Amino acid sequence: MFTKSTLLATLFGCLVFNVLGWGIYGGFAADYFESQMRITTVEEMDPIWMSVGSLLMSFALANIYRQWSSGQFGFNNGFNFGLWVGFFAGFGFGFFQLGAMHLMTQEGVLIDAIITLPFYGLMGGCIGWTFKQLGPKSIT
Repeated sequence: MFTKSTLLATLFGCLVFNVLGWGIYGGFAADYFESQMRITTVEEMDPIWMSVGSLLMSFALANIYRQWSSGQFGFNNGFNFGLWVGFFAGFGFGFFQLGAMHLMTQEGVLIDAIITLPFYGLMGGCIGWTFKQLGPKSIT
């Protein structure tokens, strides 16, 4: 759980998650998603807590991937893993939140879910690539 390869995969995954997140949601598609929100907040996003969340998610994904991959590490395998996580997070959790909290429009949730697939895919691919480069010998 706290091996060198897992910790470095966590850091790389966190870096990718933050860069993609700020690039997509804080830049490229910010205006679109702002127009899709059903509520407005008065507070700005807190990059410290967002980074802590990214780090924790990356740590969890690196550990789950390490077990899921059965030692078959690599970018493609990690990308496939990330797609499934993205499907769970984007479509599953996104539509669950739509039904429970109504924070965003249906269109916004759908577009976010579609964006989430390659987003998590790239994160998983980078985690898989890191494990392959560092060559962990066991999956326990």
